[in-house]
Amino acid sequence: MTRISISIIYVVGRTLDGLFYVLGQQEKKIRTDPAAQTTALLKEVFGKVTAK
Repeated sequence: MTRISISIIYVVGRTLDGLFYVLGQQEKKIRTDPAAQTTALLKEVFGKVTAK
């Protein structure tokens, strides 16, 4: 591999790490704060999980 392709792999990996971090933070907020469940789909999905 060339130096450029290694750099691209690193940048893409770090970008995905950041994306999944933000998704995790949003999921935590949705699970702990019912007011964050703003759509019918979120209410249906997370309402069933928290009702158990």
